[in-house]
Amino acid sequence: MSLSKDLLALSSSGANSDPLTAIHDTDVSRIILDHSKELDAIGVQSQDSSLPDDARAQLACKAAQFVFGARAVMPKNAAYEESKQLNWSTMRRLPAACFIQVRTPLEVAIALRIVTSLKAKFAVRSGGHNPNPGFGSIDGSGVLIDLGALNSVTLSKDKKIASIGPGAVWEDVYERLEGHGRAVAGGRVKGVGVGVFFSDADNMYIGEMSHFSNQWGFTADNLQNVALVLADSRIMQVNHSTHPDLFKALKGGGPNFGIATCYDLRTNHNYRLWYTVRIYPASEKSRIMSAIIAIQAAMETDDKISFSVTIMKAMFLVRMMYQGWVDFPGVFSAFEGIPGMVEQEPPTRSTQFAVAEGTVFPGASRYAVGTITVRPNAAFYEEMHGLLEKIAREEGVTMMFTLQPLGAATVEKARASGGNVLNMRKEEQANQFPFVGILAMWTDDSLDEIAHDQIRRFLDAVKGVAKRRDAYLELEFLNDASYEQNPLKSYGDESLEFMRKVAAKYNPGSVFQRLQPEGFLLSKV
Repeated sequence: MSLSKDLLALSSSGANSDPLTAIHDTDVSRIILDHSKELDAIGVQSQDSSLPDDARAQLACKAAQFVFGARAVMPKNAAYEESKQLNWSTMRRLPAACFIQVRTPLEVAIALRIVTSLKAKFAVRSGGHNPNPGFGSIDGSGVLIDLGALNSVTLSKDKKIASIGPGAVWEDVYERLEGHGRAVAGGRVKGVGVGVFFSDADNMYIGEMSHFSNQWGFTADNLQNVALVLADSRIMQVNHSTHPDLFKALKGGGPNFGIATCYDLRTNHNYRLWYTVRIYPASEKSRIMSAIIAIQAAMETDDKISFSVTIMKAMFLVRMMYQGWVDFPGVFSAFEGIPGMVEQEPPTRSTQFAVAEGTVFPGASRYAVGTITVRPNAAFYEEMHGLLEKIAREEGVTMMFTLQPLGAATVEKARASGGNVLNMRKEEQANQFPFVGILAMWTDDSLDEIAHDQIRRFLDAVKGVAKRRDAYLELEFLNDASYEQNPLKSYGDESLEFMRKVAAKYNPGSVFQRLQPEGFLLSKV
């Protein structure tokens, strides 16, 4: 079938989707008909098996220009540099052959059909917040499909379900829902796209920790339905009833199964919270570590507690949060009396929107990340800080790690919602900080290798100490993992085999493994 007939059949059928997801199909069909000769000529050129990746990308961009017009942003366009700069980390601001700005699920399906028909490399971007090079970004060897315009937020009549586009940012989601007295489990930082929060490669699938994961579970555990574009460009509604295997695989499985165009999330009525942010000097680390252990133990019996500690060489940034508009929660008294404290944010009765709006990472910086999962141990945490002091020596690179507490309740929430592929076990997760997020940031590109080397050496050193102290767990949290880590493998053989079977079933030709160069792909495990 010629390229124009292929695209026309897709647009006319609405990608075999339900009527709610087939939008603007008549307009797209007319445009394809008007440019059928040009599109077919491109299809013929692509049959040359000797074409290099950059030539195939150029053909895909040319075809996209005929279908999407100015929304296929080429290097010569004024909007090109702006599109490239949207990625949070400057390391990910790569010069794609073009940026295809899609507005509807059907346009996503057509853009995907163009690149797959022409065998062009591609990447998918929603919010652009994952810092790993090539994740949600691509150079001139491929095309970037930009989901930023898919940013709608709607609430069901009974207010129990929020339908959210992957291009929406979490602070906008919270602001919209809080106007109706509702909340969802979502991101904690301003500017993070909904799609990147569900994924390692900027679109799909796990949803990391919200502020109240012990009460609500991971964001993905609150999913009720996902509108998903498959490798063959069909648009499917995926949920526990329609495709339970695929639905489970999406919750932790990375960009291996499709492109999400809408997430239906269960809402909660508890959108009010109390919080404060304090800074303590590193000289008091022994008392701080003891307080951390006390609070994480309390989290096992009180799921309203939210707590994290970002540890730098000279200071500790402690975020205390509690669900509801309360007075100072007694559980945080473990930190009272520790000298040298400075209140960065005084005790405040607030909401998720206000907290996210005020939590910002610097722009125009370069970032590297990593993660490790450990058991709780105050002496071990002190030793981690000592390793940070020893390894993070480059003045131009700021390095830190964050202890992010979760307990057995988070595991139970995942099981109650049908499960995910992380293979977290209740007996291992109880009373611990399962996820340690490691971050380095810098501005001078000459320090790229130094920064990444510091992350590597710190991870290796912490892993060695954790094993010696019997504090190491295999799980690598996908949303915080370095591109050099292997989170899918860390889920265990059973989960890995399950994901491979699901991918083979719903991803014919391994499109998302072959044509996406980067991301946590099953083909790289």
